[in-house]
Order: sequence, then C-alpha cells, then structure tokens
Amino acid sequence: MKQNPQGRQQPSKPTSTEKTPLWLTTSLILGFTSVVSLLYYFFFRRPRVELQPEEKPSIRPQSLEKVPEYPQEAVKNNPVYTAVEVKPLKKPPHSQPALDRPRLISGLLTALVLAYIAQGIFDPTHGIFKDWIWLAIQPESTRLWIGAGLYLVSMALWALVMPPLRSAVTSPDLPATPDRNKHRGLHYFLLVACAGLYFAPILLFVSTGETPLIRLLWAASLAVFILSTFLLPNAHRSVEESPRFRWYNWILLALILGGAFWLRFYHLSTIPDDFHGDMAEHGWIARNYLLEREENIFGYGFYGIPALGFLPAAFSLTVFGNNLFGLYMTAVMAGMLNLLAVYLLIWRLFDNHQLAALTTALTATAVAHIHFSRIVENMDPWGFGVLGLFFLVDGLKSHRFRSFGLAGILLGLGMEMYFSGRALAFIVAFFLLYALFFRRNWVVQNWKGLLWMIAGVFFAVGPALAAHLIHWDDYIGRTRGVFIFSPEALNHLFFGYHTDSRLTVLLIQIKRSLLMFNYFPDTSGQFRYPYPMFSSLVSPLIALGFGFSLRRWKDAGLAFILIWLCLLLTLGGILTIDTPFTPRLVGLIPAAAFLAALVLEQLLEVVERISGATAVRLFSVFISIFMIVVGWRNWNEYHSIMRDNGTPPTIAGRFISQLPMDITACGIFNEFRFDDHATVTFMVWPRKIVYIPADAPDSALEECGDSPLVWAISPENTSRLDAIRSRWPQGILHTETRQDYTVTFYLVGLELPKASSGIFTGK
Repeated sequence: MKQNPQGRQQPSKPTSTEKTPLWLTTSLILGFTSVVSLLYYFFFRRPRVELQPEEKPSIRPQSLEKVPEYPQEAVKNNPVYTAVEVKPLKKPPHSQPALDRPRLISGLLTALVLAYIAQGIFDPTHGIFKDWIWLAIQPESTRLWIGAGLYLVSMALWALVMPPLRSAVTSPDLPATPDRNKHRGLHYFLLVACAGLYFAPILLFVSTGETPLIRLLWAASLAVFILSTFLLPNAHRSVEESPRFRWYNWILLALILGGAFWLRFYHLSTIPDDFHGDMAEHGWIARNYLLEREENIFGYGFYGIPALGFLPAAFSLTVFGNNLFGLYMTAVMAGMLNLLAVYLLIWRLFDNHQLAALTTALTATAVAHIHFSRIVENMDPWGFGVLGLFFLVDGLKSHRFRSFGLAGILLGLGMEMYFSGRALAFIVAFFLLYALFFRRNWVVQNWKGLLWMIAGVFFAVGPALAAHLIHWDDYIGRTRGVFIFSPEALNHLFFGYHTDSRLTVLLIQIKRSLLMFNYFPDTSGQFRYPYPMFSSLVSPLIALGFGFSLRRWKDAGLAFILIWLCLLLTLGGILTIDTPFTPRLVGLIPAAAFLAALVLEQLLEVVERISGATAVRLFSVFISIFMIVVGWRNWNEYHSIMRDNGTPPTIAGRFISQLPMDITACGIFNEFRFDDHATVTFMVWPRKIVYIPADAPDSALEECGDSPLVWAISPENTSRLDAIRSRWPQGILHTETRQDYTVTFYLVGLELPKASSGIFTGK
C-alpha cells in the first residue's frame, strides 16, 4: 500500500506568504511582452507613408524653376532632372478588367457543386449522401479515389475561372533615408546592457547551474531588450500601410472574439469530460511552482517539454485557482490570443479586414481549435507564435525595428512551449527564402531588422539555449521518437499499417495527412474526435482555396499561407507517427481556415462585380448565417461527443473532487495505480489518497482509516464491497458510468454532492 507519494499529494506550505516566487515574476514578463506588443501597435503613433518636405528624393534642377510636386512629373517634364524610379500605383478595384460573366458563373458553380459532391462521397455515413446505401457499401479505396478525382477537378476549375485577388491601393515605394536616431547615446547604452544581461546568465548557468540570480538577469535582459526596440529608428521611410481600423471593424472583431470566448469558456471544467494524463502531468509541474517545490525554469518537464512551457499554466493556476478550471484557463487565454493574432496577421498580410474577419470566424468555430483552447498545453505555442508572425509581416512592410524585435521575442517564446511550436522557425526561414527571390525588397531593406529579430529569439530563450545544447538528447528526444523513420516508430507503423515496406508507410502517411480535413479522424488520446478536422460544410472550401493559392503562388500572402500549411502538414503529419495526431497539427488550423475564407471572399467579390452593392449586402447576410450554422453545428456535435467521454481515472477524480477537502479517498483498480495516476491526484488534491491493490487481503482495507472517507472501486472489484460494508456500515452507495464503464463509490460519513456546473469552481 502506498500513501501520499512524495511531491504529488500533500502540499508543502510556502516559506513566506509575502514572498513573490521568481517563476511568477517570469510569467509576468511573458504576459507583459504580449500586452506591450499590442499596445505598441494600436496606441503608439506610427509613421505616415508621405514624405516630409525636407525628405523628398534628391532631384537637382539646373534652373531656379520650382520642382514639380510628383516625381513622375519631374521626370516627364524636365529631362535635366535626375531620374527617379517610381513603383506604379496598383489599380484600384473599380478599374479591374471586365469579367466573362457566363464563363465565370458556370465555372464557379460547377466547381462548388463538384467539391461538395466529392465530400459527400468521402463520407457517405455523415455527409450529404448519408442515405445512399449503395455508396456506403462501396470499398473505402473506391470512394476515396472517386472523391479525390472530383476534388482535383473542382480545384483546377476554380483556380482557372476565378480572377486574381483584389489588391488594396498602395503608395509608391520611394527611395528615402532612414530615421534619425534621436536617442543614440541611450540606445548604445541599452545595447551594451542587453549584451551583458544576456551573456552573464548564460555563463553563470553553464558554470554553476540555475540560480535565482540567473532567472532575474534573464528577466531583466528581456525587459531591457523590449525597451531598446522602441528607441531604434525605422530602417526605411517607405511604409506599406494597411487599411486602418474603423469603428465597424472593431465591433465585428469584438463580436467574433466574444462568440469565440463563449465557445471556449462555457462549462470549461466539465467539457470535455475526460482529463487526459498528459494534461494532468502538465498541471502537476505547473502546480509544483505554486507550492515552491520547483523553481528551475531552464530545464525539462515530462516528454522533454522545456520548463518555460509550463509557466503560462503556473500563472493561470495562480490567478484563476489551483484546480482544473485554473489549469484550463491557460488554453482559453492562448486560444483567444491566437484568434486575435490571426485577425491581425491576415489583415496586415492582405490589407483586407473582411478576409481577416472571415478567417478568424472560421478558425474560432473549428472543432479542433475549440477543443485545444479548452485543454492545456497544445495551444500555448500558437498564441505567442502567430502574434510573432504578425509582427514579422508588419516589420517587413513597415521597416520598423520595434516590430522585428517583438517578433523575435514572441517567436522565441512560442518555440519554448509544446513541440509543435518549433515549426515556427521553419515557417519563417522558408518564407524569407521565398521573399529573397520574389519580394527582394522585403529582405534587402530589412536585413538589419531581421538580425534584430534573431537577437530577440535568443533573448527570449536565454539560458535555456545552453540547457538545450548541454542536454541535446533530451531536447530532441521526443521529436526523434515520433519521426516515422526512427527504428521504434517504423516498427510501430509496420504493425499498424500491416506492411513491411517503408514506401508503403510513407504513402499511407501522405494519404492520411492530406485527407485529414475531409476524411480521416484524429488519432490522439487528447482529442479522440471521430470526424475530420473541419466540418463537411467547410472542408470543400479549403480544397478550392488550396487550388487557387497554388496557381497564384507568386502572391506573397498566398505563398506565406501555403508555406505555413504545407510545412506543418509535412512536419506534424507526414513525418510523424499516428497521423493525423491533432495536438501536433493545431498550428495549421488558421492557415486551413484562411483557404476557406479566401473562397468566401472571392464569392463576395464576384457578386459585387456582377450585381453591385445591394447583392453584396444580401450575400453577406447569407455568409453570416452560414458561419452561425457552422459554429452552432460544430459546438453541438462537439458537446454531444465530449460531455461524457471520461476514462476511469477521470470518473473517479471528478466525483471525489466534489467532496470536502478533509476526507480520505481509497481506491481499488486493476487498470491503474489509484494514488499515483496524475489524473486522479491532480483532481483530488489536496485530499488524502490510499491505494489498495486488487489482490490485497481484507485486512488491508483498514489502511483507509476512519470516516469521513470514500471508496472508488472498479467493476471487477465490486465483490470487495461486502468486506467494506462490514467494516464501515451505513454508507451510501453510488455509481458513475461513462462509455459503458462504471465506477462504484461508497461514501462513509458523507452526503452525495449536489450537481454543479463547475464553471467557476473548477469541480
């Protein structure tokens, strides 16, 4: 019998109630970075595109005549002037060429119909052909080949008939000089301070290991680096501005985020009903920071997750409660930050509020995004990461060092969270390589800013970089373990796919990854959703948007989305075991949602160009209704699946967590050790737990002690109830059932708990 394992059951009291833990200070630094990022962007004065009179291009007339106002006129009317190369203005929307209406309408309708027919063929039991028995009895391979063929035809047709994206009118990119550095002395001082504060903790960490001084120096280096970014001048005066936020943009964004918050917050502690062991382990490491059992933040937790990745959960437990509700609020905050960042990124990348709103709404209502915004761990890197991508794009278009510095910090923090965040480095690297060939000015004019971004990554990681290099096997251990061609993973896939061919394994992985939006369900224990990642109403739009983006890949925005999507599809899907394993693929949800939003945006544009503004308003209402239907349908389906999917440890933990704190909980289970299972211990804490082995004699039951207490017994051990009742008569018998599994509870000196929604209590 094992009682109260050390480090997991009975809390040690803090040494001082007035002491502020160092991990809390660090968490505040991380939160401060995100808040400062957004405040800077919206409330600090941004430079205008127009040049000041004294900053006009150098045009030297050989007479005293007045220099014309526009460079184009200077070159045209005065040949003696020095020539100035001017980028022409993009055509405004109303000047686009006329459409071939019959061809366009017939093509887009045919493409839409074929795409939805293909989706119905993929899923004859859940789609539009669910009543067609002859289709349901066809072999899976036959249905997939037919559906894939129709999908390819629809994608090609859509890409051929749809016109290019409507571009916003931009100002000419005129040559100009950089800003003057008004704080040169202070800036140099801060640079020296940054360097000292960065290298000092790393050297100390290598020589002495982690200490409180090292953590404080790292936090100070982050703060000084952020301050220094605001004193750096712009690298270039030409700024590619995006449409400003109007009052109606703010209202629409607030409505989308408000609905998204409800989908993530409603019954947060009870839906999903299951509490996976990985989430519980994550919660225990975060809780240990609160209980001052753990202080080091430059190490590793379970599965080799960097210790910095547990700080958001530790902060959330402090603010919202040391329970399941407090733990899950970590994911709610990360999910909401991700949605806000998605809106900002699409708006800045495509200069389009409407496209940003559509993308954010589709991301917010995606079942996978809802789920992983309600459980801890997997959404964390993509809250920081997508916000970092937004600031990277803003830096490339505005030439602001501040944006590059904040991008580096946010990307660095994202890569220190769950493993999927490491894909951020590949997204940035591949996109910059693309830009070097097709948007060279973004790289050439911003090379100093990009170096500043890389510096921000190193400052964010801090001494953890030394820990990664010293313990390299720990850092890449999990990545190596899930790589499909590692020996253990390959044997696992040979067994699962019933083959001994590496090529066959790779082809199956490709098929399952490409069709996860339309056909294959999740394979993870953290999600266990029996349907594809996106609704059958949305997945055909993703395919059409993907086809269009492939054809228009020279558009920098579309290339960015394709790189984002394809890299995560490859790194988190094709090349890792058990695909589609959604926890590794959470980051691609916004990119896939954008492809669907792109199709809706194109439909709105076509309606406007064919039928005018009135028809657009009516079609906008239709799209709004479509979004509401998709969101409501997704939530109802998610709720019906997740409301009672608890496993035996979760059943026991949820029931006992509703009982008073001073009780003893005793368990007899064959499947798991009751007093050492993370799910049980996290939910039951700080109650006393006693484990009685199934084969222990009746005399061992005395270990449970006196009332008040509760027994939790698995179905195969209910025969022990007679001995329990003889020792503790007049108890209350109660059963809880989930998925055909029943746990029997026997309460001694207690009353049955009242039903509680658990929204605020964490029960």
